[in-house]
Amino acid sequence: MGGAIASDGQNDTGLGSGHSGTASAAMTVSVPESGWFGMRHPDGAFHAVWEPFIVLLTIVTLIETPMHLAFDLHLEASLMLVTYAVTGVFLFDMTVSLRTWYWEGGVLVTERRQVAMRYLRGPFVIDLIANFPFDLTVMALGIDTIWGVPAAPLVNLTQMLRIVRLIGILRQWNRGLRVPTALLHGVHLVLTVIVVSHWIACAWYFNWLLEARDGVVGWAGPIAFASEPLVTRYLRSLYWATTTLTTVGYGDITPTTNREIVITIIVQLVGVAMYAYLIGTMTTMVGRLGVRSAQYHERLDMLRAMMTRRRVPLPLQQEVIGHQEYIWHRTGGQDEAALLDSLPRRLRADIGVHFATEMLDRLPMFHGLSPAFLATLVSALRPELHGPGSYIVRAGEVAQELYFITDGTAEIVDREGRVYGRLGRGDSIGPLATVLGEPRTADVRAVEYCDMLMLDGAHYRRIADAFPDLREALARNAKLQAARSARMIEDGIII
Repeated sequence: MGGAIASDGQNDTGLGSGHSGTASAAMTVSVPESGWFGMRHPDGAFHAVWEPFIVLLTIVTLIETPMHLAFDLHLEASLMLVTYAVTGVFLFDMTVSLRTWYWEGGVLVTERRQVAMRYLRGPFVIDLIANFPFDLTVMALGIDTIWGVPAAPLVNLTQMLRIVRLIGILRQWNRGLRVPTALLHGVHLVLTVIVVSHWIACAWYFNWLLEARDGVVGWAGPIAFASEPLVTRYLRSLYWATTTLTTVGYGDITPTTNREIVITIIVQLVGVAMYAYLIGTMTTMVGRLGVRSAQYHERLDMLRAMMTRRRVPLPLQQEVIGHQEYIWHRTGGQDEAALLDSLPRRLRADIGVHFATEMLDRLPMFHGLSPAFLATLVSALRPELHGPGSYIVRAGEVAQELYFITDGTAEIVDREGRVYGRLGRGDSIGPLATVLGEPRTADVRAVEYCDMLMLDGAHYRRIADAFPDLREALARNAKLQAARSARMIEDGIII
């Protein structure tokens, strides 16, 4: 498909951790970004910085613009320059939107004309209205007031249309990888409450100010209240907005004119709708958090019932339950295997390679080896988790597997049950027995939960024949542990 990059392909081969078969190096699509005025990737480094900056400026705009009009603020020249600079930033942001690739149906569209037409047919007109300097226009035309209201701050209300850009960014974050969904919903909830309350407070005060200038006495009394400090006027307006939206309404600030009564009715209706929205959103968020916990405890109950029915010994039951608890605390209840199984083969392979490579980074013996070897090795490795007290290998076994400890501690136990020594991160189990071709003469038992990578004998022989790197890595590790290996052989300890 011209001008597009597919996010995945079903025909690629390659196996990651947890799957058997022939390995191939993971391939990922790399899309470079080109300069300040080139085309940009929506998930690239530039947007990771630019979008939060635009979100911050939009929130400031949504708060400052109505407040400037309602409370009749007179900005100093330096602050006016700042507002014009912000407008300049949003005008530049329009060019960014015009040159940002986009995802459509899992496909990254990169053709310049398609990208431009999508923006021009979409939010371009709204962005143009929101960012056009109407205040400079009315000042250039010599228009001071419109309907008795200062013209410049009134026409600047069009800047509140920048909220469309904010919504677009939040949707992009919801689709992308940067922000967890629960956190995004929480931020959206808080922003909605703050912005709506602020707008209502501004509208409430602005209506009073217009009526007071005509000699009508409203909720704040005569026009003299307008000379009170800004903090006092704003807090009293926000207090009324908050109590009315939440339907508390203490009655200390009440509408006294017909227009104020109409505004109060509208705000009360908005408050009911917003209250329902807040409750619904919070219920959904809490429900999502509780689903996994409920599923986890249901699975525990089923395991307990099964083990009781089958008369499983109590120590083994405790080990099973402890294993489940450990997995729960590590993964938060996510079924990673099921999530990976839902992905196409190549993506599953790439993620598996990433997981295994991340664990290989903890093993010094594999540092600095060729990428082709590592790609083949990680596809053959199988992650294993051994709980405290469980045996990783037993005495008398013929060594068929190699184990590499990536986290945790294990102990070597001789035939008399004595602890001979300990193994930790970076240590391996099996190279000595494999090289000597002898059965194991000692047990290896996990002291705590041990994350390990296992390489079976068939894969070991195949990779060792194809890549001398594996034998070199084991030889390097043997040299580093030569003294201990020699002592173990002398003591008849082979694992």
